[in-house]
Amino acid sequence: MAKAQPKPKFPFTGSWRIVSMSAWEDDYLDEEVQAFIEFDEKGGGSF
Repeated sequence: MAKAQPKPKFPFTGSWRIVSMSAWEDDYLDEEVQAFIEFDEKGGGSF
């Protein structure tokens, strides 16, 4: 039987693409680069 994988401490770690935001038009989101939000393993990140 396979061992269960432990839950990651921060399950959202990594880069996530933003596909929609109510405050901005979709064309504006990807105007310069693809819109994203990024979380690091220390709980910080960038938008």
